[in-house]
Amino acid sequence: MVKIETLDFNTTEKARRGVFNQPQALVNYLHLKQGQEVPKHLANADMVYLIVLQGEGIFNFDEKNHNMKHGQMVAVTRGTPMHITNQKPQDLSFVVIKVPNPENK
Repeated sequence: MVKIETLDFNTTEKARRGVFNQPQALVNYLHLKQGQEVPKHLANADMVYLIVLQGEGIFNFDEKNHNMKHGQMVAVTRGTPMHITNQKPQDLSFVVIKVPNPENK
């Protein structure tokens, strides 16, 4: 069992904690304050699942914005352009699950 904890973070960097790192999957917990972002990048696993735990943010996939809120989930495939931003005053927390783990190539 894994307990996801609240992270300490500052206003200049996003916070990320590795939750699970096995060959089958990589799970990270991210926490963004208003104005913070995950820069544009390509999904680097066969499947990348994102689950919003707190707040809401703009999740951009394939150049299309999706306003995702607490309790929502999305799945994207390898090579999909991604960019995530928090433009709201409330903190944004979400889990990223990568299957299989891209670090085990």
